[in-house]
Amino acid sequence: MNGEIRRAKIENILKSSAVPVPGVTLAKDLDVSRQIIVSDIALLRANGLTILSLSLIHISEPTRLALISY
Repeated sequence: MNGEIRRAKIENILKSSAVPVPGVTLAKDLDVSRQIIVSDIALLRANGLTILSLSLIHISEPTRLALISY
């Protein structure tokens, strides 16, 4: 799967999840390393997706908050 498709899947997973999604879970589900997920999150942020980073990465939408932890 190419990066563009993978990032779209990551965005969809996070937006549709009602609970935090660990980065390691995304990596396993998408068959890539956790570092690839970290890079993809950075690219999603650079492309305008609102992401706030603390010990968790938060993707906030007006009506929902999805979390990804590393």
